[in-house]
Amino acid sequence: MENQEVRRVLSSEFQVHLREHVSPAHPTFTHPNNICWQVKVWPNGFTCSGYRCQTLPKAELRKQLQAVGSQVVDTLSNLEAERDRLRQTLAGLADNNAKLLKQKKKLEKPTCPTCGWFGMDALDANMDPVPADEGVPEATEAASTEVPDSTDNDETLPKRVRIVEVGPRDGLQNEKTIVPTETKIQFINMLSETGLTHIESTSFVSPKWVPQMGDHDEVMRGLIKKPGICYAVLTPNLKGFQAAVKAGASEVAIFGAASELFSKKNINCSVEESLQRFEEVMKAAKKANVPVRGYVSCVLGCPYEGKVAPEKVAHVAKSLYAMGCYEISLGDTIGVGTPEGMRKMLEVVTKEVPVSALAVHCHDTYGQALANILIALKMGVNVIDASVAGLGGCPYAQGAPGNVATEAVVSMLHGRGIHTGVDLHKLKIAGTFICAALNRQ
Repeated sequence: MENQEVRRVLSSEFQVHLREHVSPAHPTFTHPNNICWQVKVWPNGFTCSGYRCQTLPKAELRKQLQAVGSQVVDTLSNLEAERDRLRQTLAGLADNNAKLLKQKKKLEKPTCPTCGWFGMDALDANMDPVPADEGVPEATEAASTEVPDSTDNDETLPKRVRIVEVGPRDGLQNEKTIVPTETKIQFINMLSETGLTHIESTSFVSPKWVPQMGDHDEVMRGLIKKPGICYAVLTPNLKGFQAAVKAGASEVAIFGAASELFSKKNINCSVEESLQRFEEVMKAAKKANVPVRGYVSCVLGCPYEGKVAPEKVAHVAKSLYAMGCYEISLGDTIGVGTPEGMRKMLEVVTKEVPVSALAVHCHDTYGQALANILIALKMGVNVIDASVAGLGGCPYAQGAPGNVATEAVVSMLHGRGIHTGVDLHKLKIAGTFICAALNRQ
């Protein structure tokens, strides 16, 4: 920058004026080369106080001015760099805003072929696999990247679906921290206000094996039971059944497995032995006029055996149905099933058990639970097990992260015009409550 330009900038920006000066206090400094700063304090340290003035020769002052000018230039360069950085930040914010607007548009209409409501991709073939040390096998079928159109064959879907809420039992049984009894009771009472007609409330198992369910009697006796709602419980044996009926259970459930190893890990007996044990429960239930629902675990994969043959599933389901179970819930216990695996399994099972007596119970390990449920619906199933807020997991099935969220299932069904009778807003309130109680977001 030229000296004149430096002077112009300084004069404009800092109101510094240079002039030739003859100071009465310094009569010897009268030659025209002496000049004075007309400011009280200058960054370089020069001061002027009344007539007692420090003076510099023009050559020295010119040198100082050039240094100050360089600082001004550097400052301007830094300001320009900061301006460019702010422009980039604003551009990034504008891009994010545009993305959010696009996402909002997706949420405003049912665009997702699978969930039909959230606009999210329910099928993800690129999800990270569960670590091998958790004992979870690979998916039984390759994940399909081809998603059916949201309007494709919608006429094959049921007009009404019954939701079986398993959150209070299957959702809480695997929690390490014991949930207070009062919290469980309030949770179930909140679910009773959502329009659900079937709530699996607790499990009459030994506290030694499932400590979280040790307060089953207190929970059942403390509920505010509403007419028209079934408050079911899980009972592994005759002793559990008798205690459940005494506590006021309106329905019980028994559970078997399609996998030998899982059956031994879960209830300490073989598949055939478990079926024999259930016979005495069924006889007592018939005598007491208590309906019994049956569960079959590991229908699409086992954490110990891997792939499970559909014929094994059909055998257990047929046996439970023949005993007198009015409904059989087919559980993808570790969430490794795919839509194709679900279709093949149901094709075999429905040859042995009427589809009207079947339900599906899906875990969401690989993000395919909604897609699997959609296949089941198209094949005639109209009862879905789900857990509010996606809570759940089996204590004897490592790697099972949780059930499919009831909120997601209800949203998908409502988005396709399928009636559930469930108030989604109240359901979310119940989910928020139990998540807060568990310190989850």
